[in-house]
Amino acid sequence: MIKEWESVIGLEVHLQLKTGTKVWCGCKSDYDESGINSHTCPICLGHPGALPKLNKKVVDYAVKAALALNCQINNESGFDRKNYFYPDAPKNYQITQFEKSYAEKGYLEFKLNSGRQVKIGITKVQIEEDTAKAIHGKNESYLNFNRASIPLIEIISEPDMRNSEEAYEYLNTLKNIIKYTKVSDVSMETGSLRCDANISVMEKGSKIFGTRVEVKNLNSFKAVARAIDYEIGRQIELIQNGGKVDQETRLWDEENQITRVMRSKEEAMDYRYFNEPDLLKLVISDEEIEEIKKDMPETRLAKIERFKTNYSLDEKDAFILTEEVELSDYFEEVVKYLIDKYDAQIIFFYSVDQKDEIQKIHKEIGDSKNIFSSIETPTIKDLVPFLENCDYYIGNEGGARHLAQGVGIPTFAIFNPSAELKEWLPFPSEKNMGISPIDMLEKKSLSLDEFNKMSPEEQFSLIDPDTIKKMSDELIKKNKRK
Repeated sequence: MIKEWESVIGLEVHLQLKTGTKVWCGCKSDYDESGINSHTCPICLGHPGALPKLNKKVVDYAVKAALALNCQINNESGFDRKNYFYPDAPKNYQITQFEKSYAEKGYLEFKLNSGRQVKIGITKVQIEEDTAKAIHGKNESYLNFNRASIPLIEIISEPDMRNSEEAYEYLNTLKNIIKYTKVSDVSMETGSLRCDANISVMEKGSKIFGTRVEVKNLNSFKAVARAIDYEIGRQIELIQNGGKVDQETRLWDEENQITRVMRSKEEAMDYRYFNEPDLLKLVISDEEIEEIKKDMPETRLAKIERFKTNYSLDEKDAFILTEEVELSDYFEEVVKYLIDKYDAQIIFFYSVDQKDEIQKIHKEIGDSKNIFSSIETPTIKDLVPFLENCDYYIGNEGGARHLAQGVGIPTFAIFNPSAELKEWLPFPSEKNMGISPIDMLEKKSLSLDEFNKMSPEEQFSLIDPDTIKKMSDELIKKNKRK
C-alpha cells in the first residue's frame, strides 16, 4: 500500500520597526544609507557596563503590529538573554522575549486562488534586537554594526500551513497588513522583512508531526514557496528510501534550487536562556493599549469597503487598489483633484497605470503622502489641463488614454521610439500641429478601424518623424522631472 503524506509548515517572520532610533539606545537605525559603523555607541556595541534602555516608540509600534494581527496584548512580559557566539552578535547574546512575550494568540485569514478560506494561528509576537550586518568578500568578511540593536519583532506562526501556496499567501497577507500600519517597510529587498520556514512531513491523517527542518536564506516569497516544495519532496523521498530526517538548519540554494545543510538544529537549552538582568519587566497597561488603538490607521479590509461605498468600485477593483498602500493613497489624492471631472472608474484605471512609477518613487522618498506631488512628469495637474485643450490623444501611456477617453477625446496608440520620451506623447490640436490625426489617416486612405488594427510600428510609420521629434523635445523641456 502506497503511503500518502502531508506536510506541516510554520513560519518565523522578522520585521524591522522603522522607529528612527535603535531599541536600546539613541543611535540612528539607518544602517545602509550611512557610513559603515557610523551609528554606534557603547550600548549597541555591547561594551562592559553599558546598560540598555527600552525605546518607548518600539513598544508602541510593536503593539500596533500585534493588534493588526489580532493578537492578545499581555499587560506584563519580560526580556531574556539568548546566548550564542557569532561574529555579528557584539554582546555574545541577543536580548529577546523567550519566557513571556508581549503578544500572543493571534491569527491571519486569507483566501486561496481556489476560493478556500484559510485561518493561520499566530503563536506569539516578541520584541528583540537585530544583529550586525555581515558583508562577505572573497577571502574575508566585514561587519557593519549600524544594524546591531535595530528593533525587531518576530512573528511566530502555528504549524497550521499544509502547502507552499498557503505559506505564500500567509506572507503576502502579513506584509499587506503590517504595511498598512506603517510600522515597517516589510521589504525583503532591503532586509526589513526576513523569513525562516520550519517544515516536516507526516503520514496523512496522523496527529504526530514529523521531525522538522528549518530553512534559512530565503530572499523572496517565491523562494519560500520553492524551498518548501523542495524540502517536502526531499523528506518524503528520504523516508521512503529507509532514511531518517534529522533536525537541522538548512540553507536555500537559489542557484541550484535545493537546500543544503548549515548546522544541526539547536534546542532552547543550547542557548542557555535566562532573564535579562539589566531591564525591568515590560508593563503595558490597558489604558496604553486603548490609546494605541485610537492611533491605528485604517485597515485594508476597511478601505476596501469604503472604496466600494464611496466610489462605487466593485470588489475586484477595490482589492487591486488596496493591494499596495502607496497605490491606494495615490488614488485618493487623484480623486481629490479629479472627482468633479471624471468617474472614479476612470481614475482607477489611471492610478493602476501609474503603479510602477508609484512604487519607484516610494523607494526613493519613503512616504506615500508625497507620491502625488512627486510622480514623474507629466503630473496629473499638468496632464489634465493639457488633455482638455487636445482634440485627440496619440500615445502609449495608458493612464493618459483613460483620462482622455473619460472626457470623450478620441485616442490613438502609437509606437514610441524615443527613449527620452518614456511614456506619453499627446498631440495638440490641428492649428498647432498643422494637420489633425483624422486628416492624416484620410491622406493615407485609412479608416480609424484599419489604423487600430495596425501594429505599433506600422502606426508610427504614418507619422512624420520630424514632427514627433520636435514635439517630444518641447514636451520634455516643458515637463522635465521636478
